[in-house]
Amino acid sequence: MDSSFSNEYIATWIHVPIPRRGEERARNFYEKDLGFKRSYSEFWVAEDGLVRLQLKFVEHVEQINALQPSSLCSIFLKGDFLSLCERWVHQGVSIELLQLDPGGFTAVVLDPFLNRLEFRGDEESSDFSIDTGQWSFFRRA
Repeated sequence: MDSSFSNEYIATWIHVPIPRRGEERARNFYEKDLGFKRSYSEFWVAEDGLVRLQLKFVEHVEQINALQPSSLCSIFLKGDFLSLCERWVHQGVSIELLQLDPGGFTAVVLDPFLNRLEFRGDEESSDFSIDTGQWSFFRRA
């Protein structure tokens, strides 16, 4: 392996299956609701672009996802995770589960096509003044 190769050139693309007719809806969800930057059909989860979600057309994706497959990914997001979840709630994002355990937060988010995405966050940088009492999906392990 070439030791002069820097990790800054390594990026991860995660394919998100959607129906062909759902592209505009998916773009609105990932860009406006979740707040990720968009470049064509890719969404930058990390500001540096090293983790990206890429839309992929799949026939019958909603029927497949109705079988409740596992999550497509588990991605750590820097910053105030509870505030981010609060923003998602206000945007109408479907959060299946938000759990606080000794390792931090895990949020399981459903997109409009029932794709499950896990996002992890740090407990220490979160704003605990946010009222999570109204969130039926919030659990403490």
